[in-house]
Amino acid sequence: MYLNRNIIDLENGSYSFSDYFKMNINAKDLAQLFGYKFCIDKVEFKQDILSDDLNKFIKDFEKNFNKIKTKINLNSEIAKREFLVSPIIYELVKSIDIDVDIEANTYFDKTLRGSIDYVLNNNNNILIAIEAKNSEIEKGISQLVSELIAIDKIIESSDKPIYGAVTIGYSWCFLVLDRKNKEITQHIDYIYIKELEKIIKILVGILK
Repeated sequence: MYLNRNIIDLENGSYSFSDYFKMNINAKDLAQLFGYKFCIDKVEFKQDILSDDLNKFIKDFEKNFNKIKTKINLNSEIAKREFLVSPIIYELVKSIDIDVDIEANTYFDKTLRGSIDYVLNNNNNILIAIEAKNSEIEKGISQLVSELIAIDKIIESSDKPIYGAVTIGYSWCFLVLDRKNKEITQHIDYIYIKELEKIIKILVGILK
């Protein structure tokens, strides 16, 4: 059950991104508090052609995924980050021209501040990605909404969408913030790690 959104006092309170995760406020209510709209709908992401290196990585990962699950304890957040999330980021850096900021300290004001797990930037589009704690992806989506809003308020030079992704290792959820209309859309489907090619095609389509 979600807490009443009135528990958040944006005028007098001080909140980090992780505080919104802990509050258990849903993404729609949180977005509305900051003057944004929120919806869940199908998002048509551009999906670009993958490099040979990325295709090889996908095939190797899919081939060995069951072995990874049986040989490595993936219950902890660190294990998921090391073996399910970081390898994807590493392969993207190898294959396309992007910069990655890890644990990026971000501050807009006392209600939008904290550390963002990954900020991926190709000098054209920005994608922020976070790993949801305790495999609670819904709470992670709310935290991601606060981070998207912070980036929107900090960057003034572009009207291009800002993209976001939240993952619990085994599944990914993508969001996009329409800056002109102040609307955040959550893609209707979660994409599971067994569909790694689809995940990587979305990431490359956003950042290439």
